[in-house]
Amino acid sequence: MKVLLVSANPEPDNLRLAAEQREIISRTELAERKLQKQLTGPAVPLHFIHSGAVRIQDLVSDLFLHKPQILHFSGHGAQGGILLLETATGGRALIPPDQLVQICAEHRDSLRLVFLNACYSSDVANRLVGPLDAAIGMTETVEDPVALEFAATFYSLLALRVSVGRAFRTARTTAGLVNPGKGSL
Repeated sequence: MKVLLVSANPEPDNLRLAAEQREIISRTELAERKLQKQLTGPAVPLHFIHSGAVRIQDLVSDLFLHKPQILHFSGHGAQGGILLLETATGGRALIPPDQLVQICAEHRDSLRLVFLNACYSSDVANRLVGPLDAAIGMTETVEDPVALEFAATFYSLLALRVSVGRAFRTARTTAGLVNPGKGSL
């Protein structure tokens, strides 16, 4: 299963996006190794494709090029479900919810889940359900340690063949223990 990990940080707040990606991959690989010891046949690993400092044109071309089953966005979000991507000079490029839904809907033949690890992204996640099977977003601001724990736990559970729903619920509970009361998932 292909996971396209895209990130953008056009804000002065330094998000730990590389640390999030590293933790996702590290914990997923560990889960896959543990699962492989239990299986009699081969496991189907998650295959991660990285794309950093993402601009709108990068997102579009990466979706066509890689045909992922999961799109994971790490970065900033603004109220109303707007995601902040980057410009060629590292500035802010706003992608409104309707545009993201249209872009993702073009890939409904391969794309199954969109995970928006960004503040205020639940509105756009709700709009993505319908054109796609599932989407995950945040209801308000989320601090870095909580976002990192949530994502890493979610993917490590997927690697253990846990359903998306169970992985989401368990990861949400686990992330809530990292920094209680600091953001909603």
